Amino acid sequence: MIAEVLVKRGNYSRVRRLTVGKKEVLTPAFFPAISSTDVRYSCDGLAALISTYSFPRMLVSAYDLYHPGIHKPDKLLEQVNRYFESGGVLMIDSGGFESEWKNDAGWVIDLYQETLAEVRSDFLFGFDAIPSSKSESVDAKAFELALKDTLVSQRAKLSGEFIPILHEKTPTQLLYFVEYFVNQQSDMSNIIAIAERDCGRGLREKVKTIVAMRDLLNRNDRSTVLHLLGCGSPSSLALYSYFGIDMFDSLDWMKFTLDERDWVGRDFSYLDVLKCECSVCIGSNRNYTEQTLLHNLLFYQEFMLRIQSWIKNGSLSTILEWAACRRVCDFIGLQPDRIDLPGFNKIPSGLTNKTLDIVRDAFLPTRNLLFATVGAAFGFSNSINVVALGLLSNAIFPDQTPMFVKKAQECIAESLGTNFRLLTPLLSMDKRDTLSLARKYGLPLDLTYHCHMGGKEDCGKCISCKERLAAEASLREGPARAIVQGPPHDRA
Repeated sequence: MIAEVLVKRGNYSRVRRLTVGKKEVLTPAFFPAISSTDVRYSCDGLAALISTYSFPRMLVSAYDLYHPGIHKPDKLLEQVNRYFESGGVLMIDSGGFESEWKNDAGWVIDLYQETLAEVRSDFLFGFDAIPSSKSESVDAKAFELALKDTLVSQRAKLSGEFIPILHEKTPTQLLYFVEYFVNQQSDMSNIIAIAERDCGRGLREKVKTIVAMRDLLNRNDRSTVLHLLGCGSPSSLALYSYFGIDMFDSLDWMKFTLDERDWVGRDFSYLDVLKCECSVCIGSNRNYTEQTLLHNLLFYQEFMLRIQSWIKNGSLSTILEWAACRRVCDFIGLQPDRIDLPGFNKIPSGLTNKTLDIVRDAFLPTRNLLFATVGAAFGFSNSINVVALGLLSNAIFPDQTPMFVKKAQECIAESLGTNFRLLTPLLSMDKRDTLSLARKYGLPLDLTYHCHMGGKEDCGKCISCKERLAAEASLREGPARAIVQGPPHDRA
């Protein structure tokens, strides 16, 4: 079993230091996967790239260590063993993905065991457990049969922490399978791997499945590590980390160009269009492919460190806000840009510090002034002289009033030396008016997010939730206005 030190825990999310032998993995962690399937590069070349530039983790398929493709298995084996010996954290996949993709029924447990005898690793997956039952009910016999090869590979493992892979045809059945495993086979491993594709079709269904699974695991043993197969979307990494996933792997790092601005994977040929200024891209004279792959590896390394920081600071809920922003922008055909302000959590407020009261300490000094200033600076660099803030009529804090808007506009215009305008088109409206306006124009209110607590569901206690709930109640009940009072605040 791996040794664990809990660094920080949220409701579901946590930062943990896993010790495997003499190596450590700080979670949430991402493993760039190497595979001969659906890619254009040799596996040994990719392994050499990861090793040469010292990316701390790597996943390699046992299928590719055994079968020749556009690479030589013996050369790949030499690369990964050298990587392991040099201190890199190596994860060996069972090869189920490659054999399924290539329709290779000849890839069996015996070949997997033969391959494991030639490679040293820190983590290794069990042979994929795929129940044969088509029933929607709990089928213990099907689960037991599915785990047969997993048990064989677990007993035969030569090195590395064992990770059983649990597959199912529906999210409901997957939860049954995980529950069966926890109740009947929990001594096999304190790590479980599941595939993102098995958790549901849409993002909401996947999140619902992951939350239910983490709840199930936490009821039995909070130390269980949950690995998600085939997930490399940055937004999904952050969102699933929020709900309790500890480790991820994906081929996305060699299929797309990752865009730091909005956390999406773009066409692999887009890197020179992005005008990236990361340490890999600035002044680089590498060939395009190598530069893009290294750019992606650096992105994942820094992004996972950022997620860990969000969890430690209690600010991972910003992911839910950003996800909602992107959903709404997609609906109306806009492309959002994101500017992070690291360190702002050091300013005491219930919005940035989970140890403070979300209602009594809701005021975040200069928040709206900062939004206006950063927006103005971004706009100025793009020849735009207008910034809009969504301030409403029932001002609770001093940076929400018409006087604040007037003086902020004057100050920013003076600092830029331009005819700058700070628009507040909703300043004469309360929350009820804005909800009515959104419904009038058919805007997707169900895609929005507003809770200051940062939970999956509305807390009903913070100012934002109270204001939204009061406005919705007012719209249902009649014309009376719904006014929400904030905490006492000294404006002197």
